[in-house]
Amino acid sequence: MFNALKFFNPSYLFKMNPMPLSPAWKWTTVVVLGLMIVAAVVIWLWGRRSGRDIFAKRVARKLTTLLAMMGVSGWILWFFREYRVYFLGMRFLALLLILGVLVWAWQIYRYISKKVSVGRLQVSEQSLYEKYLPRKKK
Repeated sequence: MFNALKFFNPSYLFKMNPMPLSPAWKWTTVVVLGLMIVAAVVIWLWGRRSGRDIFAKRVARKLTTLLAMMGVSGWILWFFREYRVYFLGMRFLALLLILGVLVWAWQIYRYISKKVSVGRLQVSEQSLYEKYLPRKKK
């Protein structure tokens, strides 16, 4: 039975050599981390298309970096946990990985909500302003 209270027990989080994951959790973890890497590649390909504005390309680059780094880092931690490597297989490191994903995703959300909307507004105002300026002669 799953007991969430054990995650607040320091001896559980900082156990130097925890047991490997059960088969169901093991393959769920591998699949989720693999999907993160596949999503990173798809977003990277989507962001490289030439029809995207600079803000969409920046957001795609940020999301690609987040998903790829966290997927690879998760696989590395999974490997250490599976082969019971001392210190590197601690549950605390997986908790740090999850917290890192949440903080990084929050930073990307703040970038999208604040800078992208203001930047697109400035670009549209600039193009409206430049529409009435005389063109340079060749």
